[in-house]
Amino acid sequence: MRSFEAALDVTGIELRKALNSMAKTPQQVAELNQFINEFRGLTSSARIGVGTTQRGLETAVLLAPRYNRAIAGLLSDVVRGNLRGELARRAVGGLIAGGMTMTIAIDLANGKSWDEIVNHLNLASNDFMTWDISGQKVGPGSKIRSLLRLFGQITNTVKEGKGNQLIELSMSNPLTRFVRGNLAGVPSTG
Repeated sequence: MRSFEAALDVTGIELRKALNSMAKTPQQVAELNQFINEFRGLTSSARIGVGTTQRGLETAVLLAPRYNRAIAGLLSDVVRGNLRGELARRAVGGLIAGGMTMTIAIDLANGKSWDEIVNHLNLASNDFMTWDISGQKVGPGSKIRSLLRLFGQITNTVKEGKGNQLIELSMSNPLTRFVRGNLAGVPSTG
């Protein structure tokens, strides 16, 4: 745990050093600090007004609520017009571009055909940014990748004329599967 926390601290320090020149005003410094915390998944829920009771409920019901809140904050920053928005757009765009580039590189290194490469880049495909290793799907896990995959599944469901599945409370609904995957153990099992 100490190693993980140390890695997050070093990441924050290095990000701050790298981006420090972009913050010219006290407001931009605050925006930069908030971006760095969101990027590391360390947004303070107390600072944004979430009470202790709500935080306790979220911890009992959700899997990694602070991380989910930080990612939601990062994604909502994408539409901002300030420094935080610019940094969020760069980060999310870079993550997506890097993930796609990595996918292409891995497929080329493994001698995959162009059709297989395209399938690994298709948001609606079960193989989106994953590879079969000994019968197990393996790939880079991130909330951004999960949200891209969810978008692809929803689009595919509507395209196939099964849009009514999106209002059903069943495992054929990609939204239900996504929510279940973000629940803590007991609520998810229930």
